Amino acid sequence: MRSADQRIEFLDYIRGFAILAVFLFHCATVGFNYWELPWGHVLRDIHVPASCLALIPLTLGWAGVAVFFAVSGFCIHLSFVRLRSQSFKEFYIRRFFRIYPPYLLALVVFILLERSAHKGFPGPQFLWQSGSHLLLLHSFSAGTYFAINPSFWSLAIEVQLYVIYPLLVFMVARMGWGRTLLLLALVESAIRATIGVRFFMDGGDPAQWIVGSPLGFWFSWSIGAAVADAFHKNEPQPLAKFPLSLWFALAVGAWFVKPLYPFAFLFFSVLTAGTLAKLIAGERIGIPAPRFLTEHLRATGEVSYSLYLWHQPFIAPLIMWLHAHLPAALDREVFRFSICALLLWALLFPLARLLYRCFELPMMEAGKAFAKRMQPAPSLVSSLPA
Repeated sequence: MRSADQRIEFLDYIRGFAILAVFLFHCATVGFNYWELPWGHVLRDIHVPASCLALIPLTLGWAGVAVFFAVSGFCIHLSFVRLRSQSFKEFYIRRFFRIYPPYLLALVVFILLERSAHKGFPGPQFLWQSGSHLLLLHSFSAGTYFAINPSFWSLAIEVQLYVIYPLLVFMVARMGWGRTLLLLALVESAIRATIGVRFFMDGGDPAQWIVGSPLGFWFSWSIGAAVADAFHKNEPQPLAKFPLSLWFALAVGAWFVKPLYPFAFLFFSVLTAGTLAKLIAGERIGIPAPRFLTEHLRATGEVSYSLYLWHQPFIAPLIMWLHAHLPAALDREVFRFSICALLLWALLFPLARLLYRCFELPMMEAGKAFAKRMQPAPSLVSSLPA
């Protein structure tokens, strides 16, 4: 068994890579006004300018969210099984203090910023958007899914996965990891197939309660938990036997095929879980880089939650400001994107470090203390020596 206080250093590097991918993806989609390669009938159309093809690595940055989901499943399950005495009550208290206060702070700031641009009493739509975000239920409505801060959609689904986590633990106890993952893969695949068929037929989506359901991400999250369970029990990692190139090829291949497009997220999650499994098995994975860059990547992963919470709403206003103030020779998409990314990162990274040290860490400690106080005191009889 692994000790409860053992630190897994490579997780910060993976989180750092994921948030950088998401950050650059959001900057690129605004800076270049370019989402992804356009679709033909079945496949993506590659008959586009070379500059568009060059953007493919950036437009795949959304896969950083899939990385976060698999890593989250790994961390949540590992922290739970390491503390055998931890009840689900303690689990939810700790999760609340870790996730909700930083989220609430960002949510309130963005709500106030949005209201500052409007006059008069807030309308029903604004109240509905704010209320659904406060309850982390905004993923179930198309009108709230990307409202206030588009990045918040994944936090709603993440918290909903926490809610059904005890069901995952129950199923694993009854059926084992193999059958449980097969069942979850079938459920998630059915939802993603439904989305893919609808998207292929008319470019639309099924009902939002299907698109935004945590069941559509359950396997992608739980595959990380399965890796964590094997790690905790010191058991062989089945995913370590498969080459990472296989999962990468499946992910990118699905991204190129219109009906399979929704499965790209699932394959990127499996790719992440496979990477975790290989790192646990002792394989070296990485690209040689200067030490200051690797240290910055590690520090970025440490504060990745705050970076994720705060970055996206500032991109479009900054791009517009650059468009209005850059000299004519520099007022081009590539310069606006580059300057926006560098300037915003220079501003947000110190903010994220400050929030992590002065807000996130104290909230985590408060959660641990509150959970400890909520534990029932040992009875007098049980405390007497035998």
